[in-house]
Amino acid sequence: MRRTILYILVMVVTALAARAEYGEMNVGSYYTRGFKTGMDGVGISFKGYTSYNKRRVMSLEYYPKKDGLSCYAFNYESNYLLEVGQRLRLFPSSGISVTMWHSHGDYDENSAYLRMDKKNKYKLGINLGAGAECLINKHWLIMAEGKYQFMHGISNQFVVSAGIHYRF
Repeated sequence: MRRTILYILVMVVTALAARAEYGEMNVGSYYTRGFKTGMDGVGISFKGYTSYNKRRVMSLEYYPKKDGLSCYAFNYESNYLLEVGQRLRLFPSSGISVTMWHSHGDYDENSAYLRMDKKNKYKLGINLGAGAECLINKHWLIMAEGKYQFMHGISNQFVVSAGIHYRF
């Protein structure tokens, strides 16, 4: 399973790198926090522009083990960029996500994993939010984003992210 995910990620990165040659892409990393689960994580995202002010975003997040539970999340979102001056852009965001919860067997009776059925380790959800990004120079930008993840069960939560991106 992990090998399959790795192969898929390699193919996605290769395809996105080829598209980057046309100056239509951002690649970045960020810190993220889910408030309901109280889990901190890291992520990597690829942003490809479909027009001057529209883009698609693919991101992969990893939340390390906490209370016997860890998580991977794959998000596919759409942004509409609103220019606010020369360096600042605001954007509403909407998209879908797939979250993969993993139990490490050492959770206590209050663990969120106990409230999920075995078949519900993988959850599909909808993301709605907004964010801002500020250009530092021609290639680097910093970003902040808040979104609400609507998923059935325990994982409905507000998530914030902050990070740095490189523009091609």
